[in-house]
Order: sequence, then C-alpha cells, then structure tokens
Amino acid sequence: MKKKTNIGFCTIFLIIVTLLQSCDSGDIYPKEEEYEKVYVSVSGSFTFKGINAFPENYKVLFVTYRNETDNEPLSYKEIAKPGNDGIINVSFPTLPEGTKGIGIWLTEKTNNKKIIAFYNKDFEETPTEDIILPSQDINLLIYSRVQKQVFNQCIACHGGGASAASGMYLTEGKSYDNIVNVASSHNAAKMRISPYSTLNSYLMDVLHGQELIAVHSGLSSLKDEDITLVEEWVREGAKKE
Repeated sequence: MKKKTNIGFCTIFLIIVTLLQSCDSGDIYPKEEEYEKVYVSVSGSFTFKGINAFPENYKVLFVTYRNETDNEPLSYKEIAKPGNDGIINVSFPTLPEGTKGIGIWLTEKTNNKKIIAFYNKDFEETPTEDIILPSQDINLLIYSRVQKQVFNQCIACHGGGASAASGMYLTEGKSYDNIVNVASSHNAAKMRISPYSTLNSYLMDVLHGQELIAVHSGLSSLKDEDITLVEEWVREGAKKE
C-alpha cells in the first residue's frame, strides 16, 4: 500500500512539472523582444498662406505614410483652420510601424483619399529618434490644387475626350497654357484668366453663373469653396507653381 502511494505522488509531481515547463516554453507568453517597438515623436510648425481658401468640404491632414505615392495615410490628424497669423503647430507623439514619411495633405472629406500633398518629408527608414521639423510655409493657392480640386471636375467637356468645348482644355498638362492670358472666345475684351484681376477673367464670370449659363448646368457639382479657390488664385497672380 505504501509503495502505491509513493508511485501516485511521483506521478502527480511529474504532471505538475510538465505543465510548468509548458507554460514557460513561450507558447503562452511570447518573448518580449518580439513585440518591442521604438517610439519617437515628430513635430513641426507651419505657416499657411492663402487661408481664405482653407477648405471646409475637404480636409487638411497631418499624415504619416509608407510611400510618398500612397493615396491614403497610415495615420493622421485633422488640421483646423488657423488664425489670422496662419500658424499651426502639429505633432505625432508616436509613429506607426512602417512609417517612411510625414506630410500635409488635402484629402476628400469622407474617405481621406489624397487630392494633393502640400508638403512631404520622406525618411530613408523609420526614425529612431525624435524629430523637430524646420518651419515651413504652406501655400494653399498652388496651381496643382486648382487643377486637381476644380478643373478635374470639368474635363468631361474640356479635354477628357477627343476635343474640348470652345477649344479650352482643362486637363492636366494643358490647362494653364489654355487659360492664363488667353483671350476668351466668347468675349474678346477679356482673358479667360487675367492674373490679379477677377473682373477681367471671363472664367470667373462663368463660374459665378453670369455667362454661358445654359451650357454649364454641370457647374452645380462645384462647391462654393471650389470657386473661391480659383478666385483667390487669380487675385494672387494665377501663378503656375
């Protein structure tokens, strides 16, 4: 009887030892280094120019991304319209794994898809130390924004097919030379776009519904701020930058 008791005790002891070894094997508690991450912060100060054209129906985001060509961010913070001085301060206290750059993007309101990048800063590899970005000016009135936000809505009639209405191409790569300091085919007294003058820019008459109303019913798809953007761009000299 005593011998059976000893065998039973030894069996129970071996079972307990086996269970403890199993728990310590890493199957339940993975090694800490497998989850180790380096946390760094990125911060910067930006001065926005042309804040009368700051979007309301689109968004300006401070973003992280894997590639500059990405159309959606890894992470983001929405930037509110700055005050009269145009200055905003932004930061990421940590970066998502795989971050290879940060930027300031104009995006669609609902899906955060990039319309244009106002600023990009690429890293050769994910940073391992905190970064303070040098101060930067952000021009909200760059022509590429006018193109992508506004004129790309018009190319179905103006260059998207084999021809362009009134011979006015608004497609990328052609639009600037087709409108800036080019006489209007409907009003010889005005340019299609006259730098620094909205009154002498025939395109502004069309966008405001003062001319060619019957053939531009599709303008209803444009938002008020799209028209404001073109107007502010013209007032600042309709520059190609």
